[in-house]
Amino acid sequence: MSRRVPVRWIMVVILTLTPVLWLTFVCVEMSLLHPMRLRNAEQRIRSADLATVRKDCLELLLQRDALSNFHEVSASPPMFFVLGSSTEGRVDHLPKSIRLLAPEYVFIGTNHVVLELYGPPRTGIIVFGAGAEPYGSTQLMEHVWKMPP
Repeated sequence: MSRRVPVRWIMVVILTLTPVLWLTFVCVEMSLLHPMRLRNAEQRIRSADLATVRKDCLELLLQRDALSNFHEVSASPPMFFVLGSSTEGRVDHLPKSIRLLAPEYVFIGTNHVVLELYGPPRTGIIVFGAGAEPYGSTQLMEHVWKMPP
């Protein structure tokens, strides 16, 4: 004679295991995949032709007003968000050297361009135009700095 397991016990088991499985997934993501993605972003920066990236970013600065149809970020001064979650797949307007870096986000300010490759911690480069006060964690070349974390 077989006994049926009450539905209530099945629900208790499912509701107990769900957070445990989710927490396991998050731990695996943070311990295995996160460092790999961070190293990949760092490698893309090291292997990039930074002189060409700088030249192309300075051209983007000159085209800033033409890109005004993109999402404006509330910052002071305002920056245009030209690649990211609101512009998925629209990279044809970006120069090839920037596309090769595969940034997750591209922000164009009044005197600088931010190429964010991965985060958190934020990993990317900032290209400064003439007269801009540069900042960042490491200077990669003239007017090109690594993003502070």
